[in-house]
Amino acid sequence: MPAPARALDRVEGAGRRLLAAVSPPTGRRRLREVPAGPVHELATRLVELAAALDGGRDELDAVAARADRLAADATACLEDDGNRVVWSEPDLLAWAPVDVGGALTELLWGGDTTAILVSATLTAGGEFGFVRDRLGLTAAHELAVGSPYDFREQALLNNADQTPKLPDWAIVDLRTPSDDLWPGLIYDAGFFDEQWR
Repeated sequence: MPAPARALDRVEGAGRRLLAAVSPPTGRRRLREVPAGPVHELATRLVELAAALDGGRDELDAVAARADRLAADATACLEDDGNRVVWSEPDLLAWAPVDVGGALTELLWGGDTTAILVSATLTAGGEFGFVRDRLGLTAAHELAVGSPYDFREQALLNNADQTPKLPDWAIVDLRTPSDDLWPGLIYDAGFFDEQWR
């Protein structure tokens, strides 16, 4: 079965029109309102593509199923259920749930699964309450273990050429005396973007 060229072209055109309507030239932008027309057009074209591919071969059926899922994801950007954030980047429109606790409870924490979460940032102020609420952990046992690693002492043992202490750029007051850790008073620092700006 040949690829349905007209359906593919329509999906590409609809996708380009949607991205032209929502994507910033650089960076990321939260969208509080998504233009419904371009989203519905893309979803319609994706469903048409799925119908054109369906019943071909196993590989084409898989692509058809993926087109149907993409159509559902596109229309989900329009749903205002109070628990999703929609954003755009150059060549990207995406959404994610804000509160994942319910989904994690249903899909992961429910039942007899055991999970061990390890991170340096699970506590806030020495308490696990925030992460428990956000992740839907109602019946968790918790243990905070301090690190035996002495960061101040170990910082003196690194090779600054291999492990820089500054980001991509910094504004440093060289009139301020340097010490073992810093070249002087750092006024500002940051990282370059993909275009090195």
